[in-house]
Amino acid sequence: NHKLIPRRPRWRSSGRSSKGSKEKDRRFSLGEAMIRFGEQCLETRKGITTLRLVGEDITEISQVPDETAARCSVVLLSNNAIRATPQCGLEWMKFRQLQSLSLTQNRLEYLSDVTETLGIIGPQLRLLALDGNAATWVPGYRARVLSLAPKLERLDGRPVSIEAVAQAQARDRR
Repeated sequence: NHKLIPRRPRWRSSGRSSKGSKEKDRRFSLGEAMIRFGEQCLETRKGITTLRLVGEDITEISQVPDETAARCSVVLLSNNAIRATPQCGLEWMKFRQLQSLSLTQNRLEYLSDVTETLGIIGPQLRLLALDGNAATWVPGYRARVLSLAPKLERLDGRPVSIEAVAQAQARDRR
């Protein structure tokens, strides 16, 4: 007996479309994904709300519903195609309870893509995962992130020491 388990529908924006299609230029926002999947992308356990949209071809952080963002403590957006956009800073401001963020394997190319977001949400973050993005290969990446997110306990799966944060902040003041 083989049961077919229905899969959640996926939006394709990765450019793997047929010739002549404009689908490869299609942007798919976090807000659109949240609306499309509804409560299915949210999970609350012990008072902690997690937003999980992993591998859904999201390209930008925009159009996020305020009331949903405000209650999320954990946001998991790994394996998408997210790039920084001018409005993404304003969108991150909606995540007032955010403590854990995973944006691994996306398209954050520049350190400024990361620092702009961390300037807004960094002070409250405890866990941050950005590995697999080009921005993490920039010299000084870890120190810059630690200076903007001083309460981090883990960065890219590695523990963060109080001394490392103090050194990063001292370097940043120079």
